[in-house]
Amino acid sequence: MNGLAWTELYDRFAAFAYVARKQGFYVGQIQEMEYSLFGMCPFPKKTIGLTAERVARNEGY
Repeated sequence: MNGLAWTELYDRFAAFAYVARKQGFYVGQIQEMEYSLFGMCPFPKKTIGLTAERVARNEGY
């Protein structure tokens, strides 16, 4: 999976996970999916959690 596809998947998952957690819906399974998704992340670990703008400016390295 390339970076763009992973980012799109994570953005959609994050929106779903937010609502699901707020409603108490499958909280344990959501956490497992999130770990799995981060395990597939094609970006170096230092870039996780940085905004695209900060990554483009090489901040956080």
